[in-house]
Amino acid sequence: MRVLHLSVFRQLSEGQRKQLKFEADAAKQLVEGHWDTIALHAGAAIEPFERRIPGPFRPMFLRALYAWMLMLRLSRHYDVVLCRHMTFDIFAPLFSWFVRNRASVHHAKEMEELLLIRPGLQGQLASWLERRSGAVAARTARAIIGVTEDIRQYELSARNIDKPSYVYPNGIFFPGFQAAPDHRSTDVVNAVFICERFVSWHGLDLLIDAANAYQDLGNHQKLKIHLIGSLTDAQIEQLNSTNKINDIFIMHGVLEAPDYELIMSNCDIGIGSLALGRKGLQEAATLKVREYLAIGLPVFSGHKDVAIPDDFEHYTNDECTIDKILNFGLKSKSIARQTVRDQSKPFIDKAVILQGTMDWLAVEVASNAQAILLDQPD
Repeated sequence: MRVLHLSVFRQLSEGQRKQLKFEADAAKQLVEGHWDTIALHAGAAIEPFERRIPGPFRPMFLRALYAWMLMLRLSRHYDVVLCRHMTFDIFAPLFSWFVRNRASVHHAKEMEELLLIRPGLQGQLASWLERRSGAVAARTARAIIGVTEDIRQYELSARNIDKPSYVYPNGIFFPGFQAAPDHRSTDVVNAVFICERFVSWHGLDLLIDAANAYQDLGNHQKLKIHLIGSLTDAQIEQLNSTNKINDIFIMHGVLEAPDYELIMSNCDIGIGSLALGRKGLQEAATLKVREYLAIGLPVFSGHKDVAIPDDFEHYTNDECTIDKILNFGLKSKSIARQTVRDQSKPFIDKAVILQGTMDWLAVEVASNAQAILLDQPD
């Protein structure tokens, strides 16, 4: 079976590029089937799977037009085309009917997220347009795919549709990671919280509030939280506000890989996003969690991970308090990096996820799409 995964962006972020590179690398490990990845965007193409959108098609709405034109041309060469959903796409009502083997892939609760990231009238208009254009795109798709179970259910309910659906979580190219060197301290719990930019749903403010509320002054120096990534001026001011907070948090700023890998070698645990509820999400499949686990760091997080069992001891979803982070770090000190890595592999390895997704597509989408084509009158 042949699968194409097509995405279109204005600019491809480093996180998105990394995610798609994991997919492209993992596709080479497939035992059966063929999987191609194409990312369209307006910037310079860096990885082999990237294609720069031609100049006339780079304005906002025309990017979707170019994606549909390419999809129409390429779809005949694949059994299934996975298309990352394009929000407020005015061309979906025109083109979506003609790509009969298309499955729609969703990374967010689009109508809710547009209201969050585009406040006021602009967000209301974008959400209104998405409600209408997105309904056509979803209803003409052969299947709905969400990166989490929460998103999968949301799309079926919000679009009022009943059709095959599946969860395709994020994963990593597992051979690209090795267990981190173990330079852990015996008497201090070191935690790392790494983000490209600390935005609201990462919940850094919850962590700062937890530090402010922490009363055990004798123990607070036994926890160090290393912040790696871009902080706003307001966040830096908060972190510098008291001596107690200064004792817990260490601001490293944006670092190159060798520098943050050195910090991680000293850490007992990684911290995942703590406030995804602000995006209307109750669960996720973030790359950050997968990268922590792949190098042997157990994860303290504020959300359920769609691919990781609830009883998995190296991942905890709990209320953000210093006591709970400290206790989880102490428990994790005795667990070998390689043990965390090996036991995490079945849940986060992109090659395993790709093969399972292809197996499902072969049954639920490719065979169905072929039957529809055969039923068409001559």
